[in-house]
Amino acid sequence: INFYGSTISDTKDGGYGKLAFGDAFVVSSNVAISKVINENYKDQPYKFYSNLQKYYLTEPLELQLPFRSSMIVRKPGDKLWSGTTLPSMSYGYEMHISPIQILTFYNAIANNGKMVSPRFVTAIKDKTGIIESFPTTVLSNKICSERTIQSIIPYMEQVVSNQRENWTTDVINGTAKNIYTEQYSIAGKTGTIKNEFWKWSEKTKYNRTYTASFAGFFPVEKPKYSCIVVIHEFIDTTNENHYGGQVAAPVFREISDKVFAFDSELEYLSTQSYISDEKIDRVTSERLENSIKLNQNTITLIKSDLNKGIMPNLKGMQLRDVIPVFENYNLKIEFEGAGKVIFQSVNKGDRIDNQEVIKIRLS
Repeated sequence: INFYGSTISDTKDGGYGKLAFGDAFVVSSNVAISKVINENYKDQPYKFYSNLQKYYLTEPLELQLPFRSSMIVRKPGDKLWSGTTLPSMSYGYEMHISPIQILTFYNAIANNGKMVSPRFVTAIKDKTGIIESFPTTVLSNKICSERTIQSIIPYMEQVVSNQRENWTTDVINGTAKNIYTEQYSIAGKTGTIKNEFWKWSEKTKYNRTYTASFAGFFPVEKPKYSCIVVIHEFIDTTNENHYGGQVAAPVFREISDKVFAFDSELEYLSTQSYISDEKIDRVTSERLENSIKLNQNTITLIKSDLNKGIMPNLKGMQLRDVIPVFENYNLKIEFEGAGKVIFQSVNKGDRIDNQEVIKIRLS
């Protein structure tokens, strides 16, 4: 599509054809998004800008940091505003917003429209008690209607999903389908910027640089964690592997997997439909102490085996106990399911000197 001599294109050769707006969002169609924004705001650009203001995306947030983040957001009437500014801004160009500010916006979506300022310090204490506390600052109780929130989240989830049953047109899957997991749900959005900044390398001479990002939250049903990953100004010598879904999203998935492994509440959410209604005895403090001691002894045995370069028995262990131990030995764990280990790809006692990835299945 052409705006005043400037051509906007999509990554798919030949374009996507006719797209529903939600699907355009899922596949990051610059053509579709810019067309919709331009048609609706070209005669009232101040309305578009005022919406950005409402979402706290035009001025730096007041954060508990010794510096303010830099921002560039064009305003109608500015000397650099042109006919291409509005369509360019619609998909993230001609503007610069800090990652923490973007994540604050995503948090508001996860929080059903309520936007709060990021808080790094809750209180300052000394031995006498609290010197100063810092309560949550609510920026907006509702950045948009609940209907709007509930409309956009399924598309954010579809960005990550490799399931096609809800699609309204026959296009490729979401731009971050490669990080889809059945263990917990993720909602998010990829971003890719082609920078004007170039870098030199001996092999490929001058190279255009890219910035790739992925922001999202999980689990979708009851959001608890959010994260934004930005890989800034990197070179892609192949000119094929620089997109947010390829570069930044996998980093997000590595982080979210670790959080999932260590958060027993998330583990419960992923398995609650399989939990029976059987009553169990109350766990006494003595039994709990014994359980902790038993777990510590098991970890000690695992470390002993790994020091010898042999595979330990992981069956019956929790994922949150397995991952940190193996990472200390530069061994990667891939898992499926939730609960306790019931299967390991490398048998107990086998050598693991050359094993790069250990696959385990949880009950």
